[in-house]
Amino acid sequence: MVDTYLSADYRRYWAEIVQSAQSGEKPDLRGYAVEGSRLSQIGFGLVRCGVVQDMTVKDGASTWNLESGDQVLVNLVTAP
Repeated sequence: MVDTYLSADYRRYWAEIVQSAQSGEKPDLRGYAVEGSRLSQIGFGLVRCGVVQDMTVKDGASTWNLESGDQVLVNLVTAP
């Protein structure tokens, strides 16, 4: 994904990404992550999902408690 934003076609966004990440505020870089994955020729398989209702997700030894309205990035590359 970083390679995408360092490429000639998308380099113009890199300064904005760095500035946002280094600001004193909590950066919201999800849009860049999703778009960078979409544009990547490698196809990382990230999908942004909105949680409709509260749920618990068990992933191996990890348990995730998600609340309605939470946003989740799902890495489909490492999915079994």
